[in-house]
Amino acid sequence: MYHQFLTRVSVASLSTALLLMTSAAMGQEAVSGPASATPGELQSGGIDDIIVTAQRRSERLQDVPISIAAFSSDQLSAKGATKSSDIGQLTTGLIVAEQDSSVVPYIRGVGSDTIILGEVGSVATYLDGVYMPDATGGVYDLANIESIEVLKGPQGTLFGRNTAGGAVNIRTQAPKFKTSGKFEASYGNFDAIAVRGYITGPISDKIAVSVAGNYSHQRSYINDLVRGGKVGDAERYSIRGSLLFKPTDRLDITLAGDYTHNDDPAAVAVSAVSGYLGQTPTSIAPSGPYDYIGSIKPKQIVVQEGVSLRGVYDFGGVSLTSLTAYRFNKVVSAIEVDRTPYVYADLVDHSPAKVFSQEVQLASNGDGPFTWLIGGYYSHQNTKYDPVTIITAGVPNTDIDITTWTDIYALFANGTYKIGDLELTGGLRYNKEKKEYTGAVNGFTLIPKGVAKHTWNSVTPRIVLSYHPSRDFLLYASYTAGFKSGAYNTTSFPTEPIDPETVDAYEVGLKLAPSRAITINSALFWYERKDVQVQSQDPSNNLQNLENAAKARSKGAEVEITARPLPGLSLTAGVTYLDAKYSAFPDALVYIPTPVPAGAIPGSLGNTPTSVDVSGQRVERAPKWTVNLAGSYRIELGNGGSIVPSANLFYTTEYFFNRGNRLRQPGYTLINADLAWNLPNGLTFSVWGKNLTNKVYYRTYVTNAFADSAIGAEPRTYGVRLGYKF
Repeated sequence: MYHQFLTRVSVASLSTALLLMTSAAMGQEAVSGPASATPGELQSGGIDDIIVTAQRRSERLQDVPISIAAFSSDQLSAKGATKSSDIGQLTTGLIVAEQDSSVVPYIRGVGSDTIILGEVGSVATYLDGVYMPDATGGVYDLANIESIEVLKGPQGTLFGRNTAGGAVNIRTQAPKFKTSGKFEASYGNFDAIAVRGYITGPISDKIAVSVAGNYSHQRSYINDLVRGGKVGDAERYSIRGSLLFKPTDRLDITLAGDYTHNDDPAAVAVSAVSGYLGQTPTSIAPSGPYDYIGSIKPKQIVVQEGVSLRGVYDFGGVSLTSLTAYRFNKVVSAIEVDRTPYVYADLVDHSPAKVFSQEVQLASNGDGPFTWLIGGYYSHQNTKYDPVTIITAGVPNTDIDITTWTDIYALFANGTYKIGDLELTGGLRYNKEKKEYTGAVNGFTLIPKGVAKHTWNSVTPRIVLSYHPSRDFLLYASYTAGFKSGAYNTTSFPTEPIDPETVDAYEVGLKLAPSRAITINSALFWYERKDVQVQSQDPSNNLQNLENAAKARSKGAEVEITARPLPGLSLTAGVTYLDAKYSAFPDALVYIPTPVPAGAIPGSLGNTPTSVDVSGQRVERAPKWTVNLAGSYRIELGNGGSIVPSANLFYTTEYFFNRGNRLRQPGYTLINADLAWNLPNGLTFSVWGKNLTNKVYYRTYVTNAFADSAIGAEPRTYGVRLGYKF
């Protein structure tokens, strides 16, 4: 391990040294031309231009031949989004659920609820360009966010593995040489308090720093029917600091570090919803979605920390970027496996994960007919069950220790050539992935080192033909390939791996601006998925089981309209139609209720695992229709202040949480609203509300041999906020 650490540090040092030496050789000459726009930056006049980095360079959203939902910091605030999982309420075609400590996003019916050790879903998250490779604890506070981009469809060429469904690109605000800051404090029902702040400014004419922090605490809304009171309060705090060193006009070096602590027992307070194994007329039973009846107190603590070093050198015609990062996650949880008040089966989990990554990019600058980018990527990931303890009948009797190692190597290239009004884009990524694991039970080694290891090689191309006669018209047709990494179903201790999941995506899109007051973005898409990775609970040990399904396909259409019909009035409307089904899955493992005698309590004999043909049935978390409506109106006051009412509506038709289409989430509508009074001195007073109609829907919904169980999502919340910006 020591020599591996030295190797990684040497690679990082070499990349940074290369940038510094190049800077010294090139001298202090300034780059001519305007500075590049910041992602999420808004321009004046008509509808704001949002700058995105979906193609690993700063471009106007309307110039990028990819379906993207992009939100600036102000837009997120106005729509009530305070953490990354809230973007599911802002984006059509996206369903964001949670399972245990994992965030489970599905885009256009493509996703994965995989929570096997070391594995993530099919929608990747990037934070300031750094791949977040562990789905555990994937909820991020939005303190100093510059922008969030939801890239719809496979991103296998420029972003790589585990982007079969798409990617979520989160960018924080870079340190600035002009002092500025923003502070907020809010109070709401459930005694919810939140404080967040951000400040940036110069240390010298070559060094700028920024610091952002968050703290929030909220009383639980889930009743503990066994012990009385509530399940446990949620507390989250984080800090992030960045230092920008700009020794010349050509060179930027940014060092960033962050730490997050998230304590939220409600995330694992899963409880039976329709009877459970052993239930009698006198048994404790939940009466609503916010009741918990587990025999143990749920626990869920996630710690995340990381550091990154980014260097960018502009040669004039090309720029060189080096990004080195180290991430550490740790999850400590106690989970009621049987979802009942009886002492059947429980789980205590200690899962640390360490990840080192290094990426280097060389990209063209300027507006010539040919723009290009080439790069390389390396990552080493180490994850553990350290251990997972299975508790049976109240006695800890099984300790499972598993360690996984994953090494990823990738080379990629992407280029666009303009011929008159036509643009041809081509890209290719070669990915090599080595994976190995060891496993032991109660100290006895079942899988020694060197026995279970495998290497996968993949090539993911991208090709796009665009007709782009003006900045107000873009018509494109694209083919893109993506994949989800191969894996081991480690909790069953196999020596044979699970195949990678692949997707071939075809899309035709139109981005149109008939006037400066309106934009219309639309797309038709068709996805073909093979070797789909699906997860279920193993009836033999109550741990998660991973397998390959056969095939699935998604097809549909979407449209998003943004309009500013009057000064100060901003309106958006989006709708996605989706038809996502398993085209072939003849032997899916599902749980069905065990028949009970007449007069017995439904579900009191638990569920029976069985293998069924689900071919032709709908894919999980794939509603036919999702709709988003949002609006805000800025009313200017005579003293330089303003009043801004805003509201956001999200609607989805029904969808299913499991194969077999038995666990059903009925359609629902969520409404969030905010009323802000902005004073000319930088102060802001706001009244806000989320889920104003108090709609009941599920945060997660799962099944096993004991019961069907769920966690109700957050009910109506509301409060007041005081902010100051300078």
